[in-house]
Amino acid sequence: MASSNRILIIGGGIGGLGLAQGLLKTNIPFRVFERESALNFRPQGYRVRIGPDGQEALQSLLAPALYARLVNSLPPNAPGFAPAAHLDALTGEAQAKPGSGPPPSGLPGAQNTEQLNADRGVLRQVLMQGLENHVEFGKDFKDYAITPRGVIARFSDGSEEEGALLVAADGIRSRIRKQFLPSFSLMDTETRIIYGKTSLTLDLENTLNASALNGLVLVKDASQEHALALLLETMRFKDNEYRKDAPEDYIYWALMARKERFLASTTEEEILKLSSDQAAELARTITATWDESFRPLFSAQSIAHTSILRVLSIKPEIAVWNSSPYVTLIGDAIHPMSPTAAAGATTALRDAAALVRCLSEHDINVEAAGEYEQQMRKYAGETVAKSGWGGKLLYGQWSFDDMEEVEED
Repeated sequence: MASSNRILIIGGGIGGLGLAQGLLKTNIPFRVFERESALNFRPQGYRVRIGPDGQEALQSLLAPALYARLVNSLPPNAPGFAPAAHLDALTGEAQAKPGSGPPPSGLPGAQNTEQLNADRGVLRQVLMQGLENHVEFGKDFKDYAITPRGVIARFSDGSEEEGALLVAADGIRSRIRKQFLPSFSLMDTETRIIYGKTSLTLDLENTLNASALNGLVLVKDASQEHALALLLETMRFKDNEYRKDAPEDYIYWALMARKERFLASTTEEEILKLSSDQAAELARTITATWDESFRPLFSAQSIAHTSILRVLSIKPEIAVWNSSPYVTLIGDAIHPMSPTAAAGATTALRDAAALVRCLSEHDINVEAAGEYEQQMRKYAGETVAKSGWGGKLLYGQWSFDDMEEVEED
């Protein structure tokens, strides 16, 4: 194919790189454009879980040897979706599992299926294998234009790239989505999350609550009107030939609550502008009354890796638009969701696999885009519903009908 028949992927995250691997495997020309100057230029969360559907997608996208390398580069698989332990934040003792009825119709509850327990940086490094000549860094997408030959992507440095299909893999603030679907609605879940990591030192293992050192653990503080939930998981990498490419063992953690729980210590305007130092201090402040067996997690945190985020989501009923042969979207660019379903990466990889399959069957045309988008709406909408249910269960997240629409920049 000529260069004008390439697929242009904007964004080198998990979904974009997964899509690139699938296109490489099926010999469909493509190029990836990533805004950041390097692969892991900035922290973007640390641990991501990849469920059975995501693993199946990865196996379809990657060459068998690369998939085997990925599995061997990650910590051992997690035994299931649900937390292995539920602990009371104020006492440190085990507590009954939270319950708020069954999950939304047709959705699984606590799955007894293994999850890939992936470090985001390691995952992206493995997904980059073989793509070195197909990815350009430091390319800040500006806008696109449809032409008689296809589509042109324009970048902030003044450069342009021509292709047959433009794929938005540029995340929750997707500029492609803003141009392609200007009336698309993002909702503020009013959830705020402090993400962090703490090195798994011998001292930490000796002082942290022993029940918090194995598997996914939920710690809950329901002492105030708005509950505060902590999810943490130990990341112990396998001792094999790939160990040298992985970070030191650590504990991933996320402190989450409705925004009101954080506003006693800061203001709504300031909370999303906090530096890493300030976010780390806020984590220590709002857990100051917790049992002392949890405090080492925050006192020893890697401050440079602490950040606070506002959680945005779409509603489960994903809008229908007229499919285009020139533009489509994957991952957070089209279906951002609360992380409480632990399914963002899985869903992005499902998108990549579905799009590759449709392109292989139909070529690059409106039929391929339309079939992919129809499939995506169903499974992604179900997953968004599950994420809302999980947020309600953990810390009382608003129902989708009560959320306010976000004005996009």
